[in-house]
Amino acid sequence: MIFLHILSSFSYICMVSVCLKSILGNYLNIFSIFIIWWLFNYTNALVNPFQYYQLSVENITLFYFPVILIPLGFFLANYILQKKGKYINYRELIVVKSSFNIKVVTLFNFLGSFLLLYISYKAATGLGVSIQEFRDIVYSDDRATLNPIFSRISPILWFTGGINYYSIFFFTYIYISNESDVDSKWLVISIVTKIFYTLCTGGRTAFVDLMYILVAIIVLLYPIYKTSSHFRVIVKLKKIKARIRIFLVTLISGLILISILRGSSAKNDSTVLATITNYYVKYYTGTFYAFDQNIHLGLHKNFKVDRFGLSFLGFDTVLTSGFLRFVGGLNIPSLLSQSSYAFHSGVRISDDEIMNAHYTYLYTLYLDGGVFYIVIFSILFGSFYYLVYFSAVKRLSLQSFSLLLILNLFLINSVRTNLFTSPSIAICIILIYMSKFTIVVKSRRLL
Repeated sequence: MIFLHILSSFSYICMVSVCLKSILGNYLNIFSIFIIWWLFNYTNALVNPFQYYQLSVENITLFYFPVILIPLGFFLANYILQKKGKYINYRELIVVKSSFNIKVVTLFNFLGSFLLLYISYKAATGLGVSIQEFRDIVYSDDRATLNPIFSRISPILWFTGGINYYSIFFFTYIYISNESDVDSKWLVISIVTKIFYTLCTGGRTAFVDLMYILVAIIVLLYPIYKTSSHFRVIVKLKKIKARIRIFLVTLISGLILISILRGSSAKNDSTVLATITNYYVKYYTGTFYAFDQNIHLGLHKNFKVDRFGLSFLGFDTVLTSGFLRFVGGLNIPSLLSQSSYAFHSGVRISDDEIMNAHYTYLYTLYLDGGVFYIVIFSILFGSFYYLVYFSAVKRLSLQSFSLLLILNLFLINSVRTNLFTSPSIAICIILIYMSKFTIVVKSRRLL
C-alpha cells in the first residue's frame, strides 16, 4: 500500500506541477509546495514510525481530498475567468512608506512583549519550575490560582499577536517595495517581538511561524525575481536572498534550542535528534491520527456549540468576545468558550501519546458540516486564491501582498491546523483593510 501511495503521489505531483506552470509560469508556487508538503507528511503518517493507532479506512481516503480539491478550485476559477490559461506575473508594485503611527504601535508592542516575558520569567523562577513545566502551568485549568497573569496571557497574545502579524507583513512589504533599506530596523523589532511573546509561554511557535512566513514570502517574490526587467528591483531581491540564509539558520537554531530545553525538561535522556524527531513526528504526522481518532471514536460529538462557524473560530472570537461585548455591550458566548475544552482536552493517538489542539485544518470543517463542507470549502478556497492572486499580479499592494501571505500560511499550516481559527489572524486581516498606516509614494512597473 505504501509503495502504491508513493507512486501515485509522485505521478500526481508531476501532473499538477505541469498544469500549474502553464498558469503561474514557474514550478515554484504555493500549490506545488502545499501538495508536496501535505503528501510528504501523510506518507510519514502511513509509515507510522512511532506506532500510533492505525488510521481508519474511511479517513485514509479523506486525507487525499485537500491536495485534489484546493488545486481543483484554482483550476476551475482559471478556466472560468481566463480560459486561454496563459500564465501571469506581477506587473506593477505600489511603493509605500510607513506613517508615524505604525512605528509607535510597533514600539509599544515590543515593549509589551519584553515586559510580559520578564513577568513570566519572574513567575516561573518564583515557582521553581522548568520551561516545560511552566508551559504546562500556563495552559492548565487551575493556572489562575497560581498566578493571575497566567489566565490573562492567552487573550493578551491574541490581540498583540494580530498587531504583530500585521507589523511583520507591513514592514516586510515596505522593505521589498523600496529601493533602500528603509524601516528595516522596524521589521527586526517586529520579528523579535513575536519571539518574545512566544517565549513568555515557553513555546517555540514563533520560530516555526517565521519559517513559514519566510517560505510564503519567497513564493510571492520568486516570479518577480525571475521575470522583472527592473534593474533596481533585481538588485534588492538579490540582497534579500543573501539575508534569507542568515535568517533561516537563526530560526532553525532557535527552534532546536527551545526544543532541547523543553525536551530535556521532560526527558532527561533525550538527545538532540530524538527531541527534534519527536517534535516533527508528533506535530506533523500525529495530526492525521488525532483527526482520525476524534472522528473514528465519535469524540467530535462532544462539541456542544449553538451555531455554525468553528472553521472561522478566530473571527467569531473577535466579534463576540471583542466587538459585541466591549462595544455593543452584548454578552453572547463565543464559539471558543463553548468548544475550548473539547479542543484542548486531547485525544490519545497511541498508548503513551496524547495529541491536543492540532488536528489538521480538516477537523473544524468536519465539525461545521462534515465531508460535504470539506469539499465545498476546499474548492472555494482554491477559487478565492485565484481571485486574490489575479488581482495582486495587476498591482501588488500592501493589502494584496498581506492577504496572499495569509492564504499561503493557511496552506503551509494546514497539515497542523486551520489558521482561520486564530484570533490573531482575524485581527491582522481587520487591520489590513481598516488601518491607515501607509502613505503611497509611487507605482513601479515590474515588467
